[in-house]
Amino acid sequence: PREGTETTYDAIVGIEKYLEGAGRVLFLTDDIQRLRKFEAALRSEAPHLKNFINNISEYTNHLAGRKGSFDIAFEGLVGETVYNTMDWARRRTGMGMIAYNVSVALTQFIPVTQTLATPNKLAVLKAGKEIIANVIKNDGFVNQSDFLTRRYGYDPLSLTFWEKGHQAGYWLLRTVDRFVAQLVVRGKYHEGIMKGLNHK
Repeated sequence: PREGTETTYDAIVGIEKYLEGAGRVLFLTDDIQRLRKFEAALRSEAPHLKNFINNISEYTNHLAGRKGSFDIAFEGLVGETVYNTMDWARRRTGMGMIAYNVSVALTQFIPVTQTLATPNKLAVLKAGKEIIANVIKNDGFVNQSDFLTRRYGYDPLSLTFWEKGHQAGYWLLRTVDRFVAQLVVRGKYHEGIMKGLNHK
C-alpha cells in the first residue's frame, strides 16, 4: 500500500537495471553455459581438482550476476538485512579508499613510461596532441576503438546524492586513466600507420 503523499518516479533506474540484466543475457549467456559444462566435466572427470572447480563455479556465478557460495552461506547465517547492511558498508569503504585519493590516480601514469619506450616517439607526441584537441572537438576515435569503448564502459543514468559524491571523487582517477589509455592506443595506431599499415 502507498504511504505518504510523495511519489518518486524512478523509471530511469528501472530501465538501467533491465538493460544490465538484458546485457548479461545477450552477451554472456553462451560463455556462462560453456563454463557450466566445463565445470560439470571437471567434476566427473577430475574431481581431485576441487579448489580449481570451486573457483570456476564462483567465477561463473559472478559472471551470471549471482552471489558467491560464501555470500549465500553468510546471508543464511546472519539474515538478509544484516548481510545487505554489511555489504553496503564494505562497498562504501572500498570506494572511499580509492575516491579522492590522488596517489591512486597518479599510479595510472605508469603505462606512460612503457609507452614512451616505443621506438617511435613521434607517434606518441601526435597521440598526445590529438587527445588535447579531442577535449575541444570530439574526433570520434574512442568510438572506433573496441578496447577504449569497453574500458570506458558507461555512466549510470541515475545516481543518489551519495553516489554523485563518490563519482566526483573518481574524477581525477577517471581523467588520468582516460588520458593514458588513449595515449597508448592512439600512439600504437599512429605507429602502425607510419609503418604503412592500413587504417582498416
